[in-house]
Amino acid sequence: MNRFEQFNLIMDSNLTQNEKLLLLVIFRYYNIEKGYSYPTKEQIMKSMGLKNESSYYKAKKNLENNHILFTKNIKGIGNQYYINYNQLAKRMTLAEDEIPNLQIISVSDFQNVSTKRKEKTKEKQTNILISEDNPYYDYLNGGWMSCEISSDFIC
Repeated sequence: MNRFEQFNLIMDSNLTQNEKLLLLVIFRYYNIEKGYSYPTKEQIMKSMGLKNESSYYKAKKNLENNHILFTKNIKGIGNQYYINYNQLAKRMTLAEDEIPNLQIISVSDFQNVSTKRKEKTKEKQTNILISEDNPYYDYLNGGWMSCEISSDFIC
């Protein structure tokens, strides 16, 4: 799998925003010669735009629990990060299978919804038009009459 496919796999995953961001930062710091990433926690948090460590640790823990991210701590040196792209791809396949069947809705159903929305809007406009609080009314012959111009009628 090439880097472009790995990048797309991360981007198209159904992970949380912080989990994706963490994977992308680790992906960015990947060293081809060594075969792993080794950014510091501070570098990761700065790249992710995080101010508190709890978001970093939560995203890291979730990825590790799902076997997508492996961290190896080298005492005195830091962490080595490994991304398991096979597990990420497997998880995406499971997520797609879990998508419920969508009910097929005809175009006429959408038109009915649109028509109902228009009717409600007309009803609201009518209620506003017959209100004495409407500044567009003039008092004529002892009754209130609308002087507002609308698409449906002109007074």
